[in-house]
Amino acid sequence: MHQTGTTGHVLNSADKCEFKRHRTRLAKSEGDWRKKAEILREIRDRRLFREEWRTFEGFCRCELEMGKTNVNRLLQCAEVAAFLATKVAAPKREAHVRPLLRLRNNHARAAAFQRALNIAEKAGKNLTGALINRTVKDAIEKPVPEVSTGPTKAAVMTRICRSIASGLEEFDVLQLERLETALASFKAEWLRVQSTHADTQGGKELPS
Repeated sequence: MHQTGTTGHVLNSADKCEFKRHRTRLAKSEGDWRKKAEILREIRDRRLFREEWRTFEGFCRCELEMGKTNVNRLLQCAEVAAFLATKVAAPKREAHVRPLLRLRNNHARAAAFQRALNIAEKAGKNLTGALINRTVKDAIEKPVPEVSTGPTKAAVMTRICRSIASGLEEFDVLQLERLETALASFKAEWLRVQSTHADTQGGKELPS
């Protein structure tokens, strides 16, 4: 509900000018969903709506005829798109980003988006929301297994030997202290690994 003059908040002249400028930019942003999201985020974060509306949701509903769910999704899509632009490529459409919101984090979203791009390129076709939906569905149904059994004896000993070898390449008497420090550090790690595996494997010895 429009509540001009009833909120009890008065913007200073600078904020009033900024709010007016943003509203003008919003009117011209039709078709540019990322620009629209950027303007809305600025209005929300600076609470430029507060003189005429009690809530950001009320402003969006009255000014843009957008409900809370649609506004939040638009803002989230813009955030994900910014991440994808730095890791994969900038999505051209909001519809290409929406399916990715079903995944748990931006890294999973980037992987699904990259896979969709690869499939489209290989097939010589344009990227579509349906294709992205498919790669998102695959990612949900067939997640990459996260297997972590901890380091084995061989792995830890390899690290120790490599560290010692690295120290010996430039070894002289003055570097003895550094080498002793490295050995002490790896000894502490070895004890920690033994303790961890004893807890997780019922006291069994580390696998070789």
